[in-house]
Amino acid sequence: MINKKNDVCSEIGLFILYAFGIPTICICIMNCIEEYDKGGLFTLILYGIEGASPALAAIFVKLQKQGVNGVKTFLVNKYKYSLSARLCVIGFCIPCIMITIGKMLTYLTPYNNQFIYSLSLKKIIIVMWALVAEELGWRGYLQEKIEAHVGDVLTPLIVGIIWTVWHFHFFISGSMEVPLHSFAYGCIAESYGYFVITKISKGNIVPASLWHFSGNLFTNIYRLNPNWNAGRMEPYMIVNTVYLFNFIIFVVWRCFTKREESIGMRGK
Repeated sequence: MINKKNDVCSEIGLFILYAFGIPTICICIMNCIEEYDKGGLFTLILYGIEGASPALAAIFVKLQKQGVNGVKTFLVNKYKYSLSARLCVIGFCIPCIMITIGKMLTYLTPYNNQFIYSLSLKKIIIVMWALVAEELGWRGYLQEKIEAHVGDVLTPLIVGIIWTVWHFHFFISGSMEVPLHSFAYGCIAESYGYFVITKISKGNIVPASLWHFSGNLFTNIYRLNPNWNAGRMEPYMIVNTVYLFNFIIFVVWRCFTKREESIGMRGK
């Protein structure tokens, strides 16, 4: 039992090493080529590798521990088994509804802007990258490993904190202009929502990936971040407040799950 726990801990450590190490290498390369390729194709590719580092980390650990067949099984389990069209729609709609409500609430304040904006092709590519870049690592791999150690209540908190810190490379590059404490709250709150939909989908991460994509999409087309609002935090904070709904989703799911387990135990 002790050896098994040590193995899991070593896998988590290896995952974090890859997930944080890959963006660090990309940043170093970007700094070296900035003079020659600023905003160019190669920089965009490196940016994409940065964003995909959680998924790459999960694949590298699986490859190292279980070989090619282990990676194939992992990918099939996370993308094919228990795939539900209904949960995919729900995964896309929940952040869409929450962020839209947040956007509408900004119109009750002086700190609003145009309701919706078009996105450039480059921004569309970056936003769509969320469909494959992160959730295989965070919810497909790390969440399950941590849950085995600490249970369901603390797992989204821990994953949310790690997820927040992982964004260090975006803060360093200047592409993130949100205060860290506000950003951390959003990541942790969303992690509770991601946790629930991943559990309901029996580990399939497509609904969570659509959730991530939807959140990024509507944050961009509604222009809620401070850098789009003359540095004002109010629109972003209003949406963050709406993210309280993620905790409600988790509490309702957990109560329902515990009730079902209790009924099952009594039935035995």
